[in-house]
Amino acid sequence: MAKFKIATPAGASFTVEGGGYEYEMEALEGMDAEIVEGPTDEDGFIKFAQDADAVYAIASMLSRRRLVAYPLRTVRIHSSRKSRTTR
Repeated sequence: MAKFKIATPAGASFTVEGGGYEYEMEALEGMDAEIVEGPTDEDGFIKFAQDADAVYAIASMLSRRRLVAYPLRTVRIHSSRKSRTTR
């Protein structure tokens, strides 16, 4: 098991549909991190991501309810128009 868990809703990588997470993992090389897919429904994903070190999702999947449910940590928000880090 990797040292860092990055939770993401189940489905294709955000870079290439059906392409897995090779592109994302390239940026994480040497960090002992893994991207783990979880449920896509809000309640299921909130429960799944409680022990994650980071959440990887498009901005439209990160509702206020989801953001306040996670323990205090950095969350990376990805969208087609911009990317930003929030605390």
